[in-house]
Amino acid sequence: MYRLLIVDNEPLIVEGLAHLMEDAPSLALEIYRAFSAAEALDWMNRTKMDIALLDIRMPGMNGLELQREMIKQWPRCKIIFLTGFDDFTYIQEAIRNNSVDYLLKTDGDESIVRAVEKAVTEIQKEWDVDSVIAQAKQQLRLAAPVLQKELLWEVMQGEAGSLDHLNNQFSELDLDLDAEMPVMLVIGAVTQWNQSYRPADRSLLMYAVGNIANELLSESAKCHCFVHDRHHLICLIQSDELKWDRTARFVLGTLEQLQDNCERLLKLSISLAAASEGVEWSGVPEQFEALTLQMSRGVLEDDKRLLVLKKETDAAKRKNSQDEHTVRVAVNRIDDLRMMLEAGRKEDFFGQYQLLMSTISYYSDGIGHYRLEAYYRFSALFTSCMNQWGVQRQSGLETEWSRLQTLNPLSDWAEVCRCFQTFGERLFEIKREGERDETEKTISVLQRYVESHLADDLSLTRLGEVVGYNPSYLSRYYKQYTGQGLSDYIVEVRLKKAKEMLGDKHVKISAIAPALGFLSEPYLYRFFKKQTGLTPQEYRDGVIEK
Repeated sequence: MYRLLIVDNEPLIVEGLAHLMEDAPSLALEIYRAFSAAEALDWMNRTKMDIALLDIRMPGMNGLELQREMIKQWPRCKIIFLTGFDDFTYIQEAIRNNSVDYLLKTDGDESIVRAVEKAVTEIQKEWDVDSVIAQAKQQLRLAAPVLQKELLWEVMQGEAGSLDHLNNQFSELDLDLDAEMPVMLVIGAVTQWNQSYRPADRSLLMYAVGNIANELLSESAKCHCFVHDRHHLICLIQSDELKWDRTARFVLGTLEQLQDNCERLLKLSISLAAASEGVEWSGVPEQFEALTLQMSRGVLEDDKRLLVLKKETDAAKRKNSQDEHTVRVAVNRIDDLRMMLEAGRKEDFFGQYQLLMSTISYYSDGIGHYRLEAYYRFSALFTSCMNQWGVQRQSGLETEWSRLQTLNPLSDWAEVCRCFQTFGERLFEIKREGERDETEKTISVLQRYVESHLADDLSLTRLGEVVGYNPSYLSRYYKQYTGQGLSDYIVEVRLKKAKEMLGDKHVKISAIAPALGFLSEPYLYRFFKKQTGLTPQEYRDGVIEK
């Protein structure tokens, strides 16, 4: 739905045009009225307008001056000039200011409706599918480095779905990597910075390190390096060699040169950890985890080292390593549940919760410290949400929380899992109850405001200001909760009040119109006749007769 602002210093003309637009079957418009340039600018400052129907000759600021102010605020707003004067000078200036149309008031209703339809068509053309896709492609090219980093980081973390259609994703993001070939990882870290470097300098230097690494490693292999943060660099290397021995030798020798160049050119000491062989892409998270662990154990402050991840030949040790990696990944993903909890996505939350807990339960036998970490991560997650929502003392939470504090994750793991499940379900209930209460409160405020301000502005913009909601969202929100459109509710209340006032023979019909927000008595007649099939007088006569 588009917003149309009608501006004229003659109230009857404004109301007539508004009713004309409301009755046009081809248009679905939210209509706003302004009886002066100042009132029009006030609307423009409160909400976005898509189309404006302006009278040119108005007292004070004329329509052409008003147009210039409007397009400063909303450059895409389509302007239609409507005037009683066939003045070529006005037409020329209107065209120069990119107005959509220029009409005489004598041109008739059909011409005015066609002009508004033309404006709607122009708006839709500006946002046609081809245009949107072209803009998206341009933005994609500009954002490619960021999107490349996000995709590769998801692969490192073993995010669900990150390996699906990987080659297509590489192609779309212009990444010179092959999902069908093994890949070998190298990670680097700056352990200490010169205090004279500002944060911006550090980011720039890390990108410089990445550029040097790309240039050196690409001489004999396919390579993509990206800066993970202000301290860490990650390189992915692929080779056409059937055996990785030669590629590994080249990489290790080149990494020594990378360290020397960074120290000589950038005055940086870089510590590096490299794998000794390639793995399938599904094995990247495990290799990344092993390199990170080796780096954390092998790098000391002020230390520059080159560490190599040795091949695991012992099958039992390799199996233990894989199990430990699996449980570490599961524990690290506990933090991802926060977003689902805050968004109220209960089904997604507990689906992921069951998956994580079953993984941790199965793979953490003999390495119970991961169960301990999972226990404290879930405790921190729930505590943070309780503090954020202010529900620490809600019924049922204190008892369950106290019960959790008495459990030992190493010996009572099954009970810990059950308690967290129960606690999470109670949190979702509290969140749902809070949202329901807030919704009921908002709807109640809206309805009371409508009932007590029938003679005032009841536009979506004004109602949105009353409850602090975006006008477009407010309309959908109200209908979703009540099953009735907000505009239909306003009509219903006005009609009910009109019938109530018509039932009192001492109230003049001419006094009812302004009390219900109608500009004049004829507009009340038109509204009432449309809703009931009777004129107000016919309805009153029927009530009196009964």
